[in-house]
Amino acid sequence: MNVYIKALRAPFLAGSHSGSAFALGFPHGFFIAAVIWINQFPDYEADRDVGKKNLVVRLGPKLSRYPYCICTCIQGDENSMERISLI
Repeated sequence: MNVYIKALRAPFLAGSHSGSAFALGFPHGFFIAAVIWINQFPDYEADRDVGKKNLVVRLGPKLSRYPYCICTCIQGDENSMERISLI
């Protein structure tokens, strides 16, 4: 496992990362954030009852829709508006 961590750190330590690579990865990061966010909604009641303090429990289900919509819009694929209309 230590080998993988060193392999991932090497380009950043060498200064060989580029802005275009960041720009290509930026929407994918918001896609992953949206997937993780939407997967917290079905567990809202159970998490609240047990005392887990994830963001959906802290914000409540009604207010938690908006950060999901933001992540989905920033991610910017052709189906993002359809997913928002389902909420």
